[in-house]
Formats: sequence, structure tokens, C-alpha cells
Amino acid sequence: MSIGYCSECSSLAVVGVGGLCPACHTREMNEADRVFNYLRQCNDSVSVDQITTATGVRRQTVMKMLKRGWFLGEFSVTYPCEQCGKLIADGQLCSHCIYDIRQEMKRIGWWTRGRKDTDSGRFTQNDLDKQNNGFYSKKKI
Repeated sequence: MSIGYCSECSSLAVVGVGGLCPACHTREMNEADRVFNYLRQCNDSVSVDQITTATGVRRQTVMKMLKRGWFLGEFSVTYPCEQCGKLIADGQLCSHCIYDIRQEMKRIGWWTRGRKDTDSGRFTQNDLDKQNNGFYSKKKI
């Protein structure tokens, strides 16, 4: 813990892990409890927007929980693709947007298969697969 500005309310306080003051940390934990209680009542997949509507928790807070991996394995939560907005349950982009990006990379010559091409510095399939295991992904490296 150190003295600094809270990342939520910008007040000068003793901030802990996540850069939150004690009051904002308590509020975030209470909001997390509301979200988890709602998810335990749902049997189907729910979207981030449904969670925010039902619980009153800010979308930003739910997305932060999602990025931290709080829902992995236990609940099925969908969220929008970062490029087109289609609802997805894993990764940052939907399969259509990934396909479009790969096609564009092939078109401009930045896509090769197999081992890393050290001469050109181009991405390979293996390199991209490793990069796609980002903070949203359910896959373990």
C-alpha cells in the first residue's frame, strides 16, 4: 500500500492493489457480490449489458471483472467484439473479424505458415496463436 490518487474517484488516499482507495475498493467488492449473485440465478449465457441492467453495476466495472478473469469457467458471459460489436464469449474479436484481418494480412504479404520467417520478420500462425491468448481468452498458455 502507498499514498496516491485513487483510479476511480481521484481522491488522495492510501491505495491498495488495483489503485483503489478503501472506499472504492469496498464499493467494487459489493458490486462484484451483486454480479455474482445475479449470475448464479441465471441458467443461460448472459451479456454484459444484461448484467448491468439487472444489477445496476456500471458496465466499466463488469468489463474490468471480465478482463480480470473472474467469470472464466464458472459462468457464461458474452460481450461485444472490439471491432464489430457482435456478442462473443472468448477472445477480443469474433471469428469473422479475425478472418478479415487474416485475409488482409495475406493480401499485403504479412502472413506465412509454419516457422517464423526471420528474414522478413513476418508473423507466422504460431506467433499469432500465442498473441491471441490475451486477457479475454479462456485458453491457458
